[in-house]
Amino acid sequence: MRIISKPFIMMCCLAVMISFGFGTNAGALTLDKDGNYQLGGFIQNQTGLRLEDGVNEAGDLSMFRNELFMDFSARISEEFQFKAIFRGHYEGVYGLDSDVNQLPKDQKTVPGPHALDMESDMDFREYYMTYHTGNFVFKLGRQQVAWGEADAINIADIVCPLDLSWRWSFPAWEEIRIPLHMLNAFYIVPESPHELKFELVYVPADFRPHNFGYPGSNWSLYSNLNVPDVVGEEIFRQMDEGLPENDLSNPQGGVRVHALLGPYDTYWFAYYGRDKVGVQTAHENPSPDNFLGLRVEYPSVTTLGMTFNAYCPWLETVFRGEMAYAIDAPFSPVGANVDPFDYGEYDTAEIMIGFDYNAMIPFLNRTKSFFFSGQVDNKFIFDIDEDEYRTFFGHNDQKDWRLVCSLLVNTEYYEGKIVPQMLGVTFVNEQSGFFDANITYKPTFTLSFALGYLGIWGDTEQAGLFFGPVKNNDEVYAKLKWSF
Repeated sequence: MRIISKPFIMMCCLAVMISFGFGTNAGALTLDKDGNYQLGGFIQNQTGLRLEDGVNEAGDLSMFRNELFMDFSARISEEFQFKAIFRGHYEGVYGLDSDVNQLPKDQKTVPGPHALDMESDMDFREYYMTYHTGNFVFKLGRQQVAWGEADAINIADIVCPLDLSWRWSFPAWEEIRIPLHMLNAFYIVPESPHELKFELVYVPADFRPHNFGYPGSNWSLYSNLNVPDVVGEEIFRQMDEGLPENDLSNPQGGVRVHALLGPYDTYWFAYYGRDKVGVQTAHENPSPDNFLGLRVEYPSVTTLGMTFNAYCPWLETVFRGEMAYAIDAPFSPVGANVDPFDYGEYDTAEIMIGFDYNAMIPFLNRTKSFFFSGQVDNKFIFDIDEDEYRTFFGHNDQKDWRLVCSLLVNTEYYEGKIVPQMLGVTFVNEQSGFFDANITYKPTFTLSFALGYLGIWGDTEQAGLFFGPVKNNDEVYAKLKWSF
């Protein structure tokens, strides 16, 4: 059993001592008398038990993930602020359950660059300086940027990649986005009747794709498709080799404009960035080491779109939506009548409409409302021959459109101490999706317990990037979180 690193243990002990030393009120801890330096964070354990056979067997631990999160902020002057976020994790499942596949234990998430170790690692996730001057704001450093209004899908939220290695897309995306080194700048138009604000995102030399679990892990993309681990390892090795150089010749970036147009709070955006999954073609000159004869590339895509939300008073409902048009999105060739050495490029359009509504249901809860948040999303690929290119849509990747529906419901009992929640997402023509039901108990401001059930379904032949490949990972889980 691998022993967790001493620095990580010391950081955990420090967090515990800080928690005892500064009391039990939630919120950041003030480190100086003027409140210019603050430290917050949490310690968390997430434990899961598998309910069905898959990469590992039913009854095995699906996770025993221990996490330390620390958020430090400093106000250096009225104009300058600094923030740093540290996160360390230790996945104890490999040492606790010898029946679990041990192959990923000493490996990294895939592909790179800068991938973290599967078992334990420490990472300064974010560190950036903020400078305010007049109507301008500049944020420079490693940071997250979150655009959009959608739940569980990324239509406008396309700047940062996702870490899907340790629990797919089920945690809050703030936890699984991979921050990038960038300049994020804002200009607020003074006295604008439409509350105009301009935003610039410039990523000069930090491309990172979505990360997946190493072959043999519960959330490994290829292991769950019954592909031998050695093949999965080779595919990801080629994904690593296909990564572009992180230098100034490979920039990414975009702009976003905020405008209040009557009741509609809107954002309009354009973003130029590389595909974060990678497109696979046959290699024209494969080496003896590349026994699959595979090439992986990450072409650039330009995406134009807008998001909105608006309150409808006569329905007492907030409506929200996103629309995006991607130019020359890449697709891998799979048919016999297309060039296997070249990927296809086709435009796509995606539209999401959602709503947020609070409703009193007295016989279920006399004092608090139920929050309902639903959405319908549809995506189209124009002019593609779905028999010749892998679309990731529909049965066995053979459709040129996708329909997704989701519904989130939650409420509170006993002054917010008990919070039940249910979330269901279905990819209709992929015949896949998930249902997550949990209940959280918060006895104090700093301590919370959660128990939940996660059920996933998918077509056996569905080889896309949604829930078909990880459908055999149903679990019950528990979370223990202590904030300071």
